[in-house]
Amino acid sequence: MTQTQSDLIRLLRFAVLGEPLPEGFQPADAQTLFQLAKAHDLAHLASFALRENGLLDPASPLGREYDRQQMLAVWRVNVLERDLGDVCAAFEKAGIDYIPLKGAVIRGLYPEPWMRTSGDIDILVRADDLERAEQTLTDTLSYRLEGAGGHYHHVTSPSGFHIDLHFTLTELESPAAPLLHTVWERSAPVAPGRHAYRMPDALMYLFHVYHAAHHARHGSCGVRTVLDTWLLCHGTDFDADARRAMLRDGGLTRFADTLETVARAWFRSEPLSRRYQNAEAYFFTGGVYQGRHNLAAAQASMGGRVQYLFARAFPPRSSLRIGYPVLERQPWLLPACWAHRLVKAAAAGKLPAARQEIRTANQTRSLSQELALLFTEMGLSD
Repeated sequence: MTQTQSDLIRLLRFAVLGEPLPEGFQPADAQTLFQLAKAHDLAHLASFALRENGLLDPASPLGREYDRQQMLAVWRVNVLERDLGDVCAAFEKAGIDYIPLKGAVIRGLYPEPWMRTSGDIDILVRADDLERAEQTLTDTLSYRLEGAGGHYHHVTSPSGFHIDLHFTLTELESPAAPLLHTVWERSAPVAPGRHAYRMPDALMYLFHVYHAAHHARHGSCGVRTVLDTWLLCHGTDFDADARRAMLRDGGLTRFADTLETVARAWFRSEPLSRRYQNAEAYFFTGGVYQGRHNLAAAQASMGGRVQYLFARAFPPRSSLRIGYPVLERQPWLLPACWAHRLVKAAAAGKLPAARQEIRTANQTRSLSQELALLFTEMGLSD
């Protein structure tokens, strides 16, 4: 861990855990610290810790930028919470069952809601209710439909924030998928007569680790995920045996151990073995590097450059079901859908971009091999 990385963790420990800074604390490199914190969407927490300890000059350019990040965080979360409240109220009135996900749930573990920012709102509805949920948001709240992903549809509120309406927790095939598909059978209303449901803790934690693993495989699992993990393990009561059983059945025990071990090192100062030091360094890159770093991670997660390029050209049926719904009824048409997709890409002028991706994949071969070894250490190899 570099000194700047250590400084950021110290500031997070003060902001979120209330732990005093060491006597005489002073950031080793203020500008680099700001860049690191901002890359992980944590500049608002660094700002709070620095200001509370008299370490921020509000008149300096850097001080003003820290102030801006903190005010922006407060504004973002206020708008997100308002939009979430509107969505929940609309679903309650329409009789649509729903489960808030990710930041909307974890935010309650932070000392103040504004401390846990999010880029959007994630909410799960039953697959059979998806069309009615979209209609409710567009008709009642003037939301705008934007498009579809593999397991959610994008909707935009009048405030400009995205709502991801999930109709399943994953469309990917993995040991955790069958467990995640039982979410409605395992969940229960938060109160009699309510349409808001709550996942049992063990399943919610499995989903957190599963989601973190997905991002880790693509180079975007960062410091905030580790902080969330710490709070999920130390900010609430839970049945540890139930969590471990769920993680074991979902094939995520080893990666959960990695997250939890690094979290204890950062927020309880426990020593790290060399294996976990490699994971720690990787988490610090999450959200910082783009392009080649993320491409190398994607290659590593798929078993190498050739497998990655093949999967890009010929994605699995689960990834094409939204664009080609015929595959639900006639899966044998997958080769025809591949051919149609490639022809459509060529007609849209995407061949130069594809050639550039192949060249970049060749250039990142060494890095992808290093990440493949790290993924094996972290329990992310299929």
